[in-house]
Amino acid sequence: MSDDASSISLASKYRPTSFSTVVGQTHVVEVIRRSVLNGRVPKQILFSGRSGLGKTTIARIVASCIMCETPLGDRDRADACGKCGSCLQVMSGTHPDVVEFDAASHGGKDEIRLIAERCQVLPVKSSVKIYIVDEAHGLSHQGGQAFLKLLEQPPGHVMFMLCTTDPGKMLKTNRGRCVEFELLPPVYGDLVKNLERIAAHESWKVSPDILDMVIAAADPDLGVRGTVMSLAKLSSILQDDTVSMEAVYSLLGVPSPLALAAMYKAIDDKDRQQALRSLAAARGVYSDQTLTRDLVRWATQRVKDSLGASREHTDRALWELDVVLGIDGNGPWLDLAVARLSGSNLNDPSVVQSMLDRAEAVLTGLNATLKDKTPVKEKTPTAPTPSASPGMSDDMAKMLAVLSPAHQDLVNLVKKCRVFLSPTQAQMVVPDQIAEAVIPHVPKLRAAAGKLGLTLKLTKDSKYNGQ
Repeated sequence: MSDDASSISLASKYRPTSFSTVVGQTHVVEVIRRSVLNGRVPKQILFSGRSGLGKTTIARIVASCIMCETPLGDRDRADACGKCGSCLQVMSGTHPDVVEFDAASHGGKDEIRLIAERCQVLPVKSSVKIYIVDEAHGLSHQGGQAFLKLLEQPPGHVMFMLCTTDPGKMLKTNRGRCVEFELLPPVYGDLVKNLERIAAHESWKVSPDILDMVIAAADPDLGVRGTVMSLAKLSSILQDDTVSMEAVYSLLGVPSPLALAAMYKAIDDKDRQQALRSLAAARGVYSDQTLTRDLVRWATQRVKDSLGASREHTDRALWELDVVLGIDGNGPWLDLAVARLSGSNLNDPSVVQSMLDRAEAVLTGLNATLKDKTPVKEKTPTAPTPSASPGMSDDMAKMLAVLSPAHQDLVNLVKKCRVFLSPTQAQMVVPDQIAEAVIPHVPKLRAAAGKLGLTLKLTKDSKYNGQ
């Protein structure tokens, strides 16, 4: 990294400044591109999605496209030139006609009234004044009520772009006045291309194995930003001609496969004592949280590797993933999971019957809940994925594998649908009686399909009852 850039984070240095550098989000970028080219950008826009996906970044890019002094005909598909005075001011946060504020700390009734007064003032430099409202769900109830009229009928020279990680907490009247764009987690390939682009600019040598570990070690709740922050941890060694994977594991804070090889071998050999001894040895180097995260990654990979194998191998892999996702906290729960993984044999008819009885009980409870139209109560935010049922199709198994970790209610809803995977699309046929229950989970289903490189298509079928 250059001396000039050493004072800022890698994520800030490579924060996208144009539509062409946004990671993923094609469904949002292309629509807004056309709106800019046609001169019909909505005056009230809401960007929603979890942290780190680029909501505020895209809002700034839209602002720079509108404020850019270079004629549209001389730009690349509506992208701002990035060189004129207005573009530089927008991206540096100094443009007089682009105002950003955090609704979580400035979302009270008095603050909104003050903004309403300022909206009456004409733009200083451009033909439009743009307000970017971050954490829009943070508006107080009174602040949201005060904001409603302003949002519904803004002055002709004013535009609002709202960003939120929790649109459900917004007043429905405010949310309903906006054109909403939901940002989704990028697929693996998009994350890899972004990290390769950054590494090339930094003249770093990164192998596919390193990029795979960087993405796996990143906090998924931090989105794209999390993967870039994960890559930044390796900045001290990526300038070397040769980089050892052991050094990569150490800096990322993830266990080396060599350190855990004995435990995984003992699990395969069903040697419970050796597996627990290996776990105890690993605890001398890694935290329980780190070991649990590695177990989830191991179990998920086992499911993927088993999909082309026999039914027995797939069932075993899904059962292992179920056990790992059931780890609740640290300490004895981790020991219990390793003991179960290394001690159970799916060739034992009693074990298989126990699995089937458990799945039947879950489905019976879900059916009763759906009939009563009572929401399924979620016990924890990471409820385990159940084992495969004998009649599960390969397409269903693939969808469940990329969907994990998922809440129990979502998994069971998916199992009552029919799943068909084509080279370009994941189609789910949803029985009418559970359609309303499936709708809130559409973003998670779309993200799961994205991991397979596919788009999602949902179809309701009144004749199909989920049996």
